[in-house]
Amino acid sequence: MIHVNLLEFVRARLESSKGKWPAIAEATGVPYDTITKIAQGTIEDPGVSKVQKLANYFRERTAA
Repeated sequence: MIHVNLLEFVRARLESSKGKWPAIAEATGVPYDTITKIAQGTIEDPGVSKVQKLANYFRERTAA
């Protein structure tokens, strides 16, 4: 099970990054459809590796 705060972090960043999801998918290797489902909350447990890739992506962007 994914730590809820990490998933909430990713969902919030995805919400504020609408329109950039295709680029995020390309940069992270997480399929666009999966990103959409994570953002919409239609995947209850999207998998740690996918959520971690997205979290790392957003953390790298905020650190820069």
